[in-house]
Amino acid sequence: MVKLSFRGSLWKHIMTPPSASLKQAPKEYLEIYSLYRERVSQEDNLVNHRMGWMLLSNAIFFGFFAALIAALSNDRATGSSFSRFSFVPTTIALFGIICTGGSIISIHAALDEIDYLHDIYRTMYPEIGEAERMRLMPSLVGHKNYHFFGTIVPRLMPWGIILLWVALIIFQHMEFRW
Repeated sequence: MVKLSFRGSLWKHIMTPPSASLKQAPKEYLEIYSLYRERVSQEDNLVNHRMGWMLLSNAIFFGFFAALIAALSNDRATGSSFSRFSFVPTTIALFGIICTGGSIISIHAALDEIDYLHDIYRTMYPEIGEAERMRLMPSLVGHKNYHFFGTIVPRLMPWGIILLWVALIIFQHMEFRW
């Protein structure tokens, strides 16, 4: 039988209820913590909203793109005159790339601001030290590894969408037709 022993300040910090540790913190630290926590929450909400807007706009563009490709494929089969609008799917794809590029800039700005706020907060009041700060107040963001893994999707998903748009443009202009 393996006996697990958890000793040290990290375990005490994890097991201390937040309300108990926050009551021990000086009022000035709590005010500063609250300001930084509010800013981090605001930036996190911005990332959430920007990801939602990007996904919604791209879903609409993908829908238009697919509908036009289907209409153009039917048009080629019947020989009607709708084929003069064959540039429209490419134009929609370019709009999708432009919108996603704007989302990349805004999402990265918010994520970088969260990292910046966390770094500034950690360097505040060097006289108390990191261990004492962790005992007094919870961290602004999760553990550095979890925080990094949590930001992978918002950082990489827009690039995947851009690659998908580029692939659709290439396949649309190849001899192979849908």
